[in-house]
Amino acid sequence: DRDFRYLIANKAFAEQGFGTTPEDVVGKDDYTFAPAELVDGNPEKGIVGFRVDDRKALSGEIVRNPYDVVVHKDGSQHILDTTKSPLYDDEGRIIGTVGMGRDITEQHRAHERERLAHELGQQLTRLLTPDELLHATVEQVAGVFGYYHAHIYLLDEEGEQLVVREGLGEAGQTMKQAGHRIPLN
Repeated sequence: DRDFRYLIANKAFAEQGFGTTPEDVVGKDDYTFAPAELVDGNPEKGIVGFRVDDRKALSGEIVRNPYDVVVHKDGSQHILDTTKSPLYDDEGRIIGTVGMGRDITEQHRAHERERLAHELGQQLTRLLTPDELLHATVEQVAGVFGYYHAHIYLLDEEGEQLVVREGLGEAGQTMKQAGHRIPLN
């Protein structure tokens, strides 16, 4: 409605997004279910915010947001491609918004992996040593995917074991210094 409360919600939206029933969503607003950063937006993170889109739809615009960040009840972050439109009453007055969303999280992750591969390829042409390449690779992988540590194993000269050649984080450095190995047979 015009006060940003839900008038209706479908089962998938209520259960996947909020971990509740459609009936429980009705009458509540986004702050009940989502962090303020997602509701109000955070330009530094590229998050427009639900309310920004809602206000535009309440002014009569049809709004498409191809990067609408949501957090499901289980804590997992998803990227939706959403469209919000004005909802009219019988007399043509805007009484709220209606929204549709499509989960594009996997497509977004695939795009990030492609971007990472491209960046690593670019770095490969500039780096002088294999050690620099390995270190840059673990840093990039950890940064893009939010890992607190990452490891790179290389096959030993005998072709019998994988050996940690680079590691990020305390665990990675400890494993590298200890020469951690994984036998292949």
